[in-house]
Amino acid sequence: MRPVALLIVFLVVFMLPPRACDAASLADKRALMRIAYPQWNGRDPWLMQVPSDDETPEPTWIAATPALVVRLDPSHLVLMITGSPTDEAGHDIAAHVSEGHLGAVWFVRERGGWVVSHQRDDLLWAGNFGDLGTVALFDLGRGHRAVSVRSGNCWMGGCESMLDVFELDADHAARPFPSTRVASDNLESNDRCAPALHARRGARRTLSDDLDGVDCFDIAATWHLAARSDALRPDIVLRFRGHELAHDTATKALSVKAVDETQVFRYEDGHYAPIIGRNPTRDP
Repeated sequence: MRPVALLIVFLVVFMLPPRACDAASLADKRALMRIAYPQWNGRDPWLMQVPSDDETPEPTWIAATPALVVRLDPSHLVLMITGSPTDEAGHDIAAHVSEGHLGAVWFVRERGGWVVSHQRDDLLWAGNFGDLGTVALFDLGRGHRAVSVRSGNCWMGGCESMLDVFELDADHAARPFPSTRVASDNLESNDRCAPALHARRGARRTLSDDLDGVDCFDIAATWHLAARSDALRPDIVLRFRGHELAHDTATKALSVKAVDETQVFRYEDGHYAPIIGRNPTRDP
C-alpha cells in the first residue's frame, strides 16, 4: 500500500472523536451502549452506580441494559437505559420494595460518528422486584419525541399501575405529564372479591359477612392521543374501564357496578393538566 494511502487509513481510524461509532449503527442500541460504556462486554448487564430514590440520594448499584433508541433528528439521539438493583459485585438484590431504574444517554453526531454529549442517571425509579415496567416510544405532537413508562406494583392483595411520560430534546428530558395511576384493584384482598366482580353486571345478591365493608374493585385504563386542529400538542385521553361493588346499606344488598369514565389532559404553559373527567382508580 502506498504511503499516502496508509496515511489516509491512519487518519480515518485513529483521529475520529473519542467514544464515537459509524452512522450505520444509529438504531443499534448495543453499539450505542458500547460507546457510552466502552468496557461493557456487549452481553451481560453493565454494572454501574446511579443516585438512589431516597430523599437524600445515595449512590446505588444497578445492572443496566439498553432499552431503546430515540431518534430526535439527524444529528441527535437518546439511548434509554433500564436497570435493576444489585450489590457492588453485581449480585441481584431486588426485593418486593425494589424499584426498577430508568436513565438516558444523549448522543450528537460529529464527523460521521456518534459521541456522548450528556447523561442522566436519575430519570425514574418505579415498579417492583427491580422491574421498571414497559418503556415505549411515541410522538407527543409533531417534532416532540417522548417515551412512556407503565410500571406496576402489588402489595397485601392490592395492585396498581402508574403512567409516566418523558419528553426528550437534544440535551434534556422534561416531564410534561404528571405521574398518574392508570390501574388499581384489590382482587387478592378478599377471596370473594374476584367472584363478586365477575358476576353479571347489575346482579344483586345478599351482602355476606365477609364482604361487609369490603370495597372490591378492578379498574384499568387505556390511553391515546387526540389531535387538536388549533394546537400543536394533542390531548392525552385516559379511558377507564372496570367493575366495583356498590353497597346498599339499607337493604344489605350489593350490586356489580360497571366503571366507564374518561379523563382528558390538555397541554398549556409547558404541562398537561386534567380538564375533563376524573380518575376513578383508588388506593388498593
